[in-house]
Formats: sequence, structure tokens, C-alpha cells
Amino acid sequence: MGDINNFLCEYLSLARYNADFWNGTVFHGKRRIKVWQLVRRDREYYKRQSGMKRSAGVRKDVQMLCKGKRDMILAVEVAATQDYSLPVRVMDYDAQELKRQVKDIGNRRRSEKKNTGQKPQDAATYINDLRKEDRLIPISTIVLYCGEGVYEGGTSVRTLLDTQGLPGGFKELLQNYRIRIYSLQELVEENYETSFREIIGVFKRRNSKEELLTYYKENKERFALLDEISIDVMGALIGMSKLKLFPQERGGVDMCKAFEDAMEEGREVGRAEGREEGRKQGREEGRKQGREEGRKQGREEGRKQGREEGRKQGREEGRKQGQEQGRKEGSFRVLCFLVEKGKLDLKDAAEEVGMTEELFLESMKIAMHAQ
Repeated sequence: MGDINNFLCEYLSLARYNADFWNGTVFHGKRRIKVWQLVRRDREYYKRQSGMKRSAGVRKDVQMLCKGKRDMILAVEVAATQDYSLPVRVMDYDAQELKRQVKDIGNRRRSEKKNTGQKPQDAATYINDLRKEDRLIPISTIVLYCGEGVYEGGTSVRTLLDTQGLPGGFKELLQNYRIRIYSLQELVEENYETSFREIIGVFKRRNSKEELLTYYKENKERFALLDEISIDVMGALIGMSKLKLFPQERGGVDMCKAFEDAMEEGREVGRAEGREEGRKQGREEGRKQGREEGRKQGREEGRKQGREEGRKQGREEGRKQGQEQGRKEGSFRVLCFLVEKGKLDLKDAAEEVGMTEELFLESMKIAMHAQ
């Protein structure tokens, strides 16, 4: 995606292509902006950190100053992915540009006062040196989305705000900022005069080798006039940062061969990515299957081990219980023998084992009969 952004920004920084882009995209093919009106105006806005240190801040992809009766700044932001923060980003870019203009006016005013020895009229003027009659150069930023499909995000800052549940009347207090987003996939080729027409055509047909080659053959004369930056943009859009151009016997380059190679390289990259994704997916499925088989095996082994441990524990407990029962039965028989021989009173024997005299006599008969 970085190549697409870089090549498109370089491409749109050229006045002839920038003018055609604005005329075809915003004005539907009407030649409202002339090439000679555009002056490149790249700006980077710095953010002040602690002390005097500056850190690089944000910058627009492409800025042009459109000169006329009233100057205007025309800016383009290239988006190659679904970036849902675009409304906030573009608003910030435009605000940074206007703040820069205010600062430039202040610097110029302070320089003039210093040279002439003048002093500010009041405190407010001294703070920013912006006068009531001062006006800033208007700026318009549009977003060119060149990712898959069409842009799915919102086109205003308000679409990003959580306003659900706000009391009545509070939503009306929120300021809004709208942006214009154009998807490369939806632009009308016939609205453009320069190579941007072919760039749109190639982008729309990038996923079909047959359609791409047919389109090239139908527009062979125009393709023969393409410059290097236009070809670089096409290469980035079809997944190849640099198209391999092959010279023809009669001059020019064989774009047909270049497109075929680019499509084949794209398929090879796709196959490689598919194999890698397959390996990752296979490993993940293997881990899942292994975990499941491990759980099943673990449960089975656990049941076996549990049964074995249960048997051992049961035998041990049985032996202990048997021994205890044997001791009790042996003691009872001794008591029965002593009662029978008149050596022990029935009442005392019954109390010894916690029985009534009647129950002791009955248990004594059973025990003596078992012998």
C-alpha cells in the first residue's frame, strides 16, 4: 500500500495531472482549473514539544495553490486502506494549514513593526497580530480512496461521535465537519484527458487479465504516450511496484507483455500468500485438533487411572473396614462367651456394646449359632 500512496502523491504533485484530476473528479470533466494556475505547495506542520524541541507532525499528501482572482489551496489525501478516522484527520490537516497562515501573518506583522519601530495598538493585536480585515486563503481537501471496493466509512466528524442518549437540543450544539471522498473504482474514465484516464481504466480491470489486455489493445495509442510516473502508478495499482517494460521493434514499449508479467507475478504472490496462510491455518487447525484429541485421550487415561486408583483405594478401605469389623465381632463373641459362662452380667455386657439387653440376647444367639 505504501507504493500506491507514494506513486500517486508524486503523480498528483505534477500540475498537469493535478489539474486534470480536479477537473475530472470534482467538475465532471469541465476544464475549470488551468495547469498554469497551480503551484506546488507542500507543507509539513510541526507540533511543539517541551522546550524549543520540535517533532514532525502531520502533512498532507498533495497541496497545490490555485492562483486566480482569489487564491485557493487544493489538497488531496490518498487513502489506500479503509481508514475510518479520515474525517478527523482531514479536519486536523485543514486546521493546521489555517493556523500556519495565522502564524505567517503574525510573523510578517511583527517583522514590519520591528523594522519601523512601531508598537502594537492593543494587547489582542500583540498576541496574534491578526486584524479584523485580514482574510485567510481558503482550503479544500478531497480524499482519493484507491483500496478494494468503495470507502465504507463516514464522511463527517459527527458520524464518529457517540451521540446516542444525548438530551434533546444537545445534538444541535455539536459542530460538524464534512469531507469529500472519491473512490477510484467509481470515477468516470471519460471525464479525464491525461493518463489518469488509463490509470482508472487499469485499476477497474486489475483483477482480470483478459479485461486488462483487451482494454490495453483498445487504447494502444494512448498507452504508447504514457510517461514513467504514470506507468509506476499503474504498476502499484495492479500489485507490482515497477512494471517490467519491454521495447518494441517499432519503438515504444510492449505494455501487453508488461501486464501479462505483472498479472503472473501477482498470481505467484497470491499463491505464496495462500500457501503461507494455509500453513498458518493448518497449524491452528492442528493445534485445535491436537488439543481436542489430547482432551479425549486425557479423559480416557484419567478414567482408567481413576478406576485403578479407585480399586486400590477400595481394597485398602475394605481391608481396614474388614479388620475393624473383625475386631468388633471378636470382642462381641468374647462378651457373649463370658455372659454364657456366667462370668459377666448381661446388663454390663449390653452396655459395653451399646445395646439393650433384649437386642444383646438376640444377637448373642445368632453369633453362637454361627459358630
